[in-house]
Amino acid sequence: KEQFDVISFMDVLEHFENPAEALAATRKHLEPDGVVVIQVPDQACWLFRLAEAMHRLSGGRIAFALRRLWLDGFDFPHQFYFTRQTLARLLDDNGFEVLDWGRTSIGHPAEALDRVAYAQGPSSCLQSVVVGVSVGLINAVDTICGHGGLLTMIAKCR
Repeated sequence: KEQFDVISFMDVLEHFENPAEALAATRKHLEPDGVVVIQVPDQACWLFRLAEAMHRLSGGRIAFALRRLWLDGFDFPHQFYFTRQTLARLLDDNGFEVLDWGRTSIGHPAEALDRVAYAQGPSSCLQSVVVGVSVGLINAVDTICGHGGLLTMIAKCR
């Protein structure tokens, strides 16, 4: 069996139906001093919280932002969103010890329009710009606050 010093899941683990199964396979292929590096969208970021609040407060009528974050309608939608605590617990439950963690920006605020330009169905150019600018501002606030929209953890086998 092949052994590796580093195995990374950069924006991948949230797409698996069973992340624990992926981590079990990872353990089998890590060198004794090897590490796993995981980056996932952070459910605790402002963008996710705002999208979830809009959905809840509207009784489900305003769902576009939440659907976009879950990649609803895409070939490989997000099956899970993680917080620092839930990802650490998943790692711990699967025999890993977290060595370090951090949060980073989803991307530069100027790239926000590209991230929402998928707009399915009828939408105006103005609506896309408003959503893009809003997402850019939220990403900027996340970044300024040192929160970011991506959660990264580095762990080793116990």
